[in-house]
Amino acid sequence: MHITRALPGLALAVLTAVSATACVSSSTSTSTSGGSATSGAHEVAADIDLLTVDDFATLTQRAPDLAGTVALSITTTALGDPVTMDAEVRTRRDGDPDLRVYLAVDGYDPLDLRMVDSTLYVSDGSRTEGGFVAVDPTDVTSSYVTTYQQLADQTDTFLHLTMLDAGVLAVDAVGAPVTMDGVEVQQYDVVLDGAALAAAEGSILPAEVTFTYWIDADHLWHRVTADVDGVTVTSTAHGWGEPVEIEAPAPEELIEG
Repeated sequence: MHITRALPGLALAVLTAVSATACVSSSTSTSTSGGSATSGAHEVAADIDLLTVDDFATLTQRAPDLAGTVALSITTTALGDPVTMDAEVRTRRDGDPDLRVYLAVDGYDPLDLRMVDSTLYVSDGSRTEGGFVAVDPTDVTSSYVTTYQQLADQTDTFLHLTMLDAGVLAVDAVGAPVTMDGVEVQQYDVVLDGAALAAAEGSILPAEVTFTYWIDADHLWHRVTADVDGVTVTSTAHGWGEPVEIEAPAPEELIEG
């Protein structure tokens, strides 16, 4: 997915917060410079080869496409108010992936967007009378298309960890592996180039920013966190390679847009 258009209204504020905080961490975070992952050999399971600054981005960005499917949950918390976006993804060799995104904000109708076989279906509460409208995803004049594109871009950022494109400065393994959703994962603190991230995000960031990742032996991430100035973002992934429910609405659910 190569999606860069803006999301109007309230959802823009929500996704802007997610996007900005996804690329920052406290400037007081401590990292080991020099680039190699550091952890005592006795602390790491034999079947987890430690990632390093040289291979972290390549391996973790490639692994999701090999898995094929995943369910994601991205939660941003600011001033004590969490906002969660849920998504399911099914990659396709012959085009953009099938994708379902659900976003709910207190006081507003929830958004349910589905891209199935290159057709976009949108349910927007009262605006779509509780049903779905079918939208041509190439119609850039549609507010639904711009909404979908922004949400899909946010999903893809976490799916493929594209924030790593800014440049990985250091990768530090933290402690021993732990079990998460029945899978053994290794925690890493990863320091990125703040200047490159700031240029990509159009924001002001410290020289170095830090993400915390939990990654399994297949280089698939299961959790990503960041925290800055009391605003936190947590993204979780589960069910890598397992079936997902991304289906077009039934004919009786469709209304005229």
